[in-house]
Amino acid sequence: MKIQAKAGFSLIFAASSLMLIAGTPGKAAACVDDTLAALQAAGVCTDVLGFTFQLSSFTNFNPLDRFSFQSSGNSFQYSLQGLNAWTPAGNDFKLDYKVTAPTGKQLNFWTSNLISSNDPGLDAATYDISSSFQPATGPAAATFTPPLQAAGGIATYSPKLTNDDFTGTLKVTGGTIASLTGVVASQPIPATSSVPGPLPLLGAVAGFSMSRKIRNRLKSFV
Repeated sequence: MKIQAKAGFSLIFAASSLMLIAGTPGKAAACVDDTLAALQAAGVCTDVLGFTFQLSSFTNFNPLDRFSFQSSGNSFQYSLQGLNAWTPAGNDFKLDYKVTAPTGKQLNFWTSNLISSNDPGLDAATYDISSSFQPATGPAAATFTPPLQAAGGIATYSPKLTNDDFTGTLKVTGGTIASLTGVVASQPIPATSSVPGPLPLLGAVAGFSMSRKIRNRLKSFV
């Protein structure tokens, strides 16, 4: 009986351990420079600032085009370098991805960037990043014009969000484009300040008024 009880306890303990391990969520890997195909297969990654990034899908890009990450301050930034420079195509190049702000922060704005391959006189393209929630005001498209680099407008969140799904669309209409960049900035979530309600103050005023009336009545009996 003792041996059976001990064996039963061991089985229960083992089962509990397995449940605990299975119920523990896996930690996202660090965002490292890698190909589009490898990054999509890896799933969610976390950058040095605590942003999480997930590449959902890509269209018409080469699976060996290479992603890199560079973040600073409150801004998360990815760059995509073509294995070969991108040229005009019948269909647009697209990236679908999700960005989540670090703990205690909200997404503030996003923008985009394009870099020419080698001939700014011939190169022509746009890279536009759109939000699935559409809470932004302002353009986010980078339109390439000489010299070698073009910065997009600032698209600002109002209200702020903690995460968002994006679609980046590259249209090359002339020459060649070497790389593109997407930037998402965050800001701390404002602290909620507690404002004292009027009830304690009103109660104090009422109490003072009542005590004064009582004192006046007592004086009338003296």
